[in-house]
Amino acid sequence: MSATNLRSGVLSYPALGEEHAALVLGWRTRPDITQYLLTDIVPDLDAQKRWLAACVERPDFLHRLIAVDDVPVGYCSITTTDASAGIGAIGVYLAEKTSRSGIASFNFIHILNHALLTLGLFKIVNHIMSANERVIRSQVMNGYRPVGILRQHAVKHGERHDLHVFEQLREDWLKHREKFRDYRDLDGIERR
Repeated sequence: MSATNLRSGVLSYPALGEEHAALVLGWRTRPDITQYLLTDIVPDLDAQKRWLAACVERPDFLHRLIAVDDVPVGYCSITTTDASAGIGAIGVYLAEKTSRSGIASFNFIHILNHALLTLGLFKIVNHIMSANERVIRSQVMNGYRPVGILRQHAVKHGERHDLHVFEQLREDWLKHREKFRDYRDLDGIERR
């Protein structure tokens, strides 16, 4: 687990266990969160526990809680979508909006360091729902290159939505991250 000291608190990434099943399920099924996610799940605690147990066995998937001062405020994941090409995707949501969770928005630094340097992925490709305007703006600020828009590509609750596609190459992230000067991954290890 990484602990990153920032002026307003300590950002860390604790491992997920069965004890977090109800917390993550509650977040994952909240309308303000799920409206921006490509998939929906049934609010079934036993199914959530089985999913968490199955994730431990997946070599293509890593996920953690995002915590501020040891209080969980969100969730992050890295999925390897094409191992032979070194391509992955990142998923993040911040669920708790507290006065100190603003630092949690810096999670992308540690997640990208982990994905591109610790895991050795070559590129991250993210798909963002068109309604998630704040995250679309932040992708560019975080060094992603807009690739294009897949029109009416996702279906949520019977409605079609556009998906914005962004990519980040390892070599581009190595340059972009210099403005943050934070080289730590999710485990707190510096990746220079």
